[in-house]
Amino acid sequence: MARALLNRLKSLVSRGRHHYRIQVLDEADFGFKRSFRLSFLKLVVLFSSIIIVMVLLTIYLVAFTGLREYIPGYSDPALKLKTLELEYKTDSLAYALDSRDLMLITLQKVLKGERLPDYLPPSKDSISPELASFQRSPEDSLLRLEMESQDLFMPLGKAERPKSLPDALPFPPAKGWVTDSFNLRKSHYGVDVSTERNEAVKSMLDGTVIYADWSFESGYTLVVQHGFNLVTVYKHNAVMLKKQGAFVRAGEPIGIVGNSGELSSGHHVHFEVWYEGLPVDPLSWVSF
Repeated sequence: MARALLNRLKSLVSRGRHHYRIQVLDEADFGFKRSFRLSFLKLVVLFSSIIIVMVLLTIYLVAFTGLREYIPGYSDPALKLKTLELEYKTDSLAYALDSRDLMLITLQKVLKGERLPDYLPPSKDSISPELASFQRSPEDSLLRLEMESQDLFMPLGKAERPKSLPDALPFPPAKGWVTDSFNLRKSHYGVDVSTERNEAVKSMLDGTVIYADWSFESGYTLVVQHGFNLVTVYKHNAVMLKKQGAFVRAGEPIGIVGNSGELSSGHHVHFEVWYEGLPVDPLSWVSF
């Protein structure tokens, strides 16, 4: 049987090397125009070469040109950050124009000898809360104590690692080095991961964003609800790429690493894992 298969293969190779002549004739008078000498093997090699060139060209366009930004999951985080910076500049220009208009109106009133009305100054430009200056007041301190006692993410009992975690492959939210580890005694329910600037923060698993907002202490914070009663928290982002209610895939960018919030002391992402209402040490499950 092996010999029969070998003979059949040799026969196919022999037929592939057999040459054919293709002639092109004029339809009107059947006059000879051109001829081509081809073989089946040459046609296979030609079409295979064309397919390989097209695949390599597609890979090059996706990997090294701006076309990859139009592919889902390949958005450039630096572009989002640049857009946010342009919004800040536009807002500052609007503030400057409002101040100039107020000055011109006031100057006209003075030149006419009219009584100046009680004008309100233009509202301050809405710069990022990360750049704003805040001072605590006694009322703010009392409010903090009340809110901390009602923290949505405080454990209901003794916080310890569950005996079994969901059978799923977690995706690291960011690649970097851990600067502060999980510590229940210090109420530090996650890990701090320092990364390169403009690094994307990615969802650990498939899930839905249940919280995406800015807070005084944590800055831009995102909370993702996964299956298996699992919740992950990402704090101190510079930019949020997803809104509340958005569905995200594992490894999909949801923010950009930053230094927002009063409790942040450097460029990093604070990452927490909560399983069935209890905090879990991310280092026991995720490798950074």
